Amino acid sequence: MTNLNTAQLIRLTDLARRENPHMSTTALIDFVAEVESIVFRPDVNTHDGLVQFALDNDEVMSHAGERKINAIKVLRQQAGVGLKEAKDAVEDKRVQDRAAVLALRAKLTGTEDVCEGGC
Repeated sequence: MTNLNTAQLIRLTDLARRENPHMSTTALIDFVAEVESIVFRPDVNTHDGLVQFALDNDEVMSHAGERKINAIKVLRQQAGVGLKEAKDAVEDKRVQDRAAVLALRAKLTGTEDVCEGGC
């Protein structure tokens, strides 16, 4: 995984502005976010990288506890990995421990996810 520092991100945004001087601030922010998501995305071709991708992904984590099948589907779709790789990542102890903590926090704060059928 390549790491860009702030100066490099600023140079990229300057380049984007030179190429398209009429780029809106929103478009520029979207551009920076896209570059960051590509550059800072964990290597999903390794188990640890895929686990980190799952841990960083709110949608995967929202399903990882009691709705593992949905978490696996989301992970496969977003990371572009196979069924076995996604299943192994979702069932990884780190993901399950984090899902348990998030579920407990939601229960204690009264913000439990209410899902009827479609989750």
